[in-house]
Amino acid sequence: MKSSKIKLYLFLFIIFFSDCANAQSIFEEDKYDSVYFKTDNFIIAKQNKIIKLFNIKGEVFTFKKYIAIAEVQPNVGYQIVLGDSLKMINGEGRFDDSIKFQFGMGLCGTVNKYNKTIIVRNDSTFIHFHTTHPYTIDLNEDVYATTDDTFFVTKNIDLYFLNGRKTYYSTGNDFYNPGLESNVYFEKINNGKINLLRLERVNKIISISPILSNIKLQNEIIDKNYNINYKAFIFNKANKYGYYPLQITTRYKTLKPFGGKFAAFILPNGQKGWLGVNGKEYYY
Repeated sequence: MKSSKIKLYLFLFIIFFSDCANAQSIFEEDKYDSVYFKTDNFIIAKQNKIIKLFNIKGEVFTFKKYIAIAEVQPNVGYQIVLGDSLKMINGEGRFDDSIKFQFGMGLCGTVNKYNKTIIVRNDSTFIHFHTTHPYTIDLNEDVYATTDDTFFVTKNIDLYFLNGRKTYYSTGNDFYNPGLESNVYFEKINNGKINLLRLERVNKIISISPILSNIKLQNEIIDKNYNINYKAFIFNKANKYGYYPLQITTRYKTLKPFGGKFAAFILPNGQKGWLGVNGKEYYY
């Protein structure tokens, strides 16, 4: 790294962490291949393939097998990937197994409530939408209005919501979850295989477009990982795996469910790594 870039990072470091008195000496004494901010609490530097993590006190922690880091509690707890293992560290960079995951749901108060039911009638498939709309007449009383609509989908389609059922309840709070798609369903076909479909309603007409075809689910129960959204699951096709909605193609020989912010995988060529909830792959 050029000296001008080191000076720039040093300048930013001092601005963000004015109480770090010995930060300047850190960067004067060592030459790093790269230096970058990773969280509000840490600066990470790489020197000859060795990762060093500096906390706001200027203390250094060396992780020879460091791969990635992700925040699990704002400015308090972090999950760090060290080779083939996941560890928890606190805001100072020290290992701390007492840290628990916290995923904000973005909940608010009075919101719409949705009750959707898939109906088969005379060998035809319909979706019934029942929506409750709250509103306030005065400051002391909430009133609820309702809307009911039933829309024809198609004939003889074994359709399900992503919870594996034909009934689905939700509220407006669900739409605060990133990546949530309320119009995605799956169709059971044969031999345990399904098609993942996107149903779009335009002027009371349903259009059906395929997302994934002829796949198997890793588990019958949808994998509930709130750090992505509760409609995330592993799927299999032709003996390879992928993670929807992060991926719509299979690429892994093996793939584990997310353990917090990361999911372990092995590629067909034997390369091992971790899939982050941001969709990025980290290898080791």
